[in-house]
Amino acid sequence: MHMTDIDRRPRVFIKAAEFGRLQPFAEMFATPGAALLKEELARARIIHAETRPGFAHLNSIVTYLDRNTGEIRTVELVLPDDHGGDDRISILSPLGAALIGLGEGAEFQWKSPAEESLNVKVFGVGRRDHSAPSGIRYYRQPPFYSNLQD
Repeated sequence: MHMTDIDRRPRVFIKAAEFGRLQPFAEMFATPGAALLKEELARARIIHAETRPGFAHLNSIVTYLDRNTGEIRTVELVLPDDHGGDDRISILSPLGAALIGLGEGAEFQWKSPAEESLNVKVFGVGRRDHSAPSGIRYYRQPPFYSNLQD
């Protein structure tokens, strides 16, 4: 028996309160990001936020490694109307759909519409906190990417 790509994907956790907000976007648009979001929502574990902190959700801050380029980026996951700039990524973009629901240490691989293999690894998930020195409060304390070769 062969595992499918979906079988190899890491667990995805979606807050119950956000599931209803995300699903219409996945259904409404015919884009690669919307299709990926629809797949991820279909396999997600729906949870109450207080039962599992530390996974990427709407308005969370995600630090990840792009395995294709070696670049480490920190972005905020937002609704389509709120995206803009390099640091605010829509959940309808392929990258946003790939990151939503992932926790620290999770790695996600998928194919672009051009059949390019894409791969990201999540190093940290947090929220904006202007009282923190970096402006971000991570759910787990750094260093969360001490070994980039994992």
